[in-house]
Amino acid sequence: MWASGDNAVAIVSDSGMVTPVSAGTATISATTVDGGFTAECEVTVTASDFSAGAGTESSPYQITTAQQLDKVRNHLDKHFVLKNDIDLAEYDNWIPIGEVYSSRPFEGSFDGNGHSITNLKITTSNGLRMFGLFGYVVDAEIKDLKIENA
Repeated sequence: MWASGDNAVAIVSDSGMVTPVSAGTATISATTVDGGFTAECEVTVTASDFSAGAGTESSPYQITTAQQLDKVRNHLDKHFVLKNDIDLAEYDNWIPIGEVYSSRPFEGSFDGNGHSITNLKITTSNGLRMFGLFGYVVDAEIKDLKIENA
């Protein structure tokens, strides 16, 4: 029999598959059918930068907030899908995703899913010649995205 010491952090199926629920630590235990032996393991679940997904083509990271959109720059070879419209009004100077001078291009995929990104502002280039939501892209796919009031 399998059990989690904290179902708010991780749950465990009858076959022993552990599924993260939220950040924290939980003890997973396995007990023999006769109850004669129990083994325990501590698991730590860390918070994700995104609402859901694994960053793969089949399970892209899901973006629902401006803060999550800003974190795309830390995962340049991953896959993303926008789940709702995003307002960037809180960003006075958006730094484009992908860095040409440090050879760090965006190389993943970004599916706007028909949604809009609004109020994109770039007030200074800091000496860089990159302007836009993405500044440096190589072999990436960006599709089905609207930029409004930029």
